[in-house]
Amino acid sequence: MPLLVDTIIPFAADGHVDLGAVRAHALWLFAHGVDGLLPGATEFLHVDRKEKERILEVVTDVAAGRTILFPIWDPSPAYVLKLGRTAAERGATGLLLPPPLLLPVPEDSLVDWYRSVAQHLALPLYAWHHPRFGNPLTPRLLVRLATETKVAGFLDASGDLHRLRRAIEAWPGRGFATLEDGLAAPEIRALAAVPGLAGGVSRLANAWPELVRRAWVEGADELWDAVVRRAAAVDRAGGTAALKRALGVGSRLPLAGVDAAELARLPASTFR
Repeated sequence: MPLLVDTIIPFAADGHVDLGAVRAHALWLFAHGVDGLLPGATEFLHVDRKEKERILEVVTDVAAGRTILFPIWDPSPAYVLKLGRTAAERGATGLLLPPPLLLPVPEDSLVDWYRSVAQHLALPLYAWHHPRFGNPLTPRLLVRLATETKVAGFLDASGDLHRLRRAIEAWPGRGFATLEDGLAAPEIRALAAVPGLAGGVSRLANAWPELVRRAWVEGADELWDAVVRRAAAVDRAGGTAALKRALGVGSRLPLAGVDAAELARLPASTFR
């Protein structure tokens, strides 16, 4: 079962995306055994259209046939389709799309939103549920997407095992789940063992891919305990900003809030 990484986006000192670091980081992750990438998924609101296209170009160039689920959200439905087609031309293997953000949308409109995108794109489209998006993809809605549209599967970032199991009943073998979302070690072990899960997505693996990969493959209690402890330490140290500091890359997020003392307690990343 594949382990994918929701990759950070490195920025240079001038505020532009550091494409050299994007390339080096992707190569480093693949060299340490990860199976694929969700390039910049968590930070997709922090880059403009041209930057998204350049990131897509870089990661697909080094992927060598590995899984690339590329986020294609944009305020313009026309550009969502354009980016999805560009991703197919570049060699991505799938597309990732959240629902319309923030403002509540009726369920029928959400189904229409995904139907209208999926039917016009050649690559498999994965619907992305996250509690912060504002329009939840309920288990009932996921059933509708599975039966009424060409959507290929889903990514669930809720950390809710009951919800995930219900969704997988509708989409066996086509649902991915994020790890490390404030879960305790027994919960993350249970999440990784859900029957029918298509794969896992890690943020922590940006800095420590060997640890997360071993936990994912071996399932040992002590390894998952180490993953959970390290993820909690990263959150205490400042979350994404702290993760980027650990990796030695720049950010568009303020880095001043990073707790350097907390970060210093973590094992050093071998990237760069």
